[in-house]
Amino acid sequence: FEYLNAINPAIEYFIERKGLPGGNLPETKLKFHDLTYIVGGEASYFVDGVQYNLKKGDVIYIKEGSIRQAFTNPDSPIHCFAFNFKLPKISSGICHLPFPVHFKAVDDDNLIDLYRDFNVNWLDKSPGYQVKAKGIFFLIIYRLALHA
Repeated sequence: FEYLNAINPAIEYFIERKGLPGGNLPETKLKFHDLTYIVGGEASYFVDGVQYNLKKGDVIYIKEGSIRQAFTNPDSPIHCFAFNFKLPKISSGICHLPFPVHFKAVDDDNLIDLYRDFNVNWLDKSPGYQVKAKGIFFLIIYRLALHA
């Protein structure tokens, strides 16, 4: 947890995605980090050529520079929360979160509440929203780090 103190993410994009059949992500080399939490449905993600089959409660963390492609299951379209963010270089040279590519989140209800709070704040864009957004983002990272 210690080096998380040095991380200052620049959140560029956030979405609650309720997928439609055929709602896929084309193969792309990422210029950001992608942290996606699956709330429902199913999807297959390919990260640097490795397939990960995701369902409710799964998290996928894709580092900047990775190749990503994703396909939602047409019989069970994905519902997820996704962050795209950049991390600056820090003194130790580590510029990624301490997560594996794929893991299971244990704290479903509390995480969903945090993601929904983030979504309301992100869309509202009241004065100071970016400070609050970073605070909520760090709470999400903290909860995920407990179980990754």
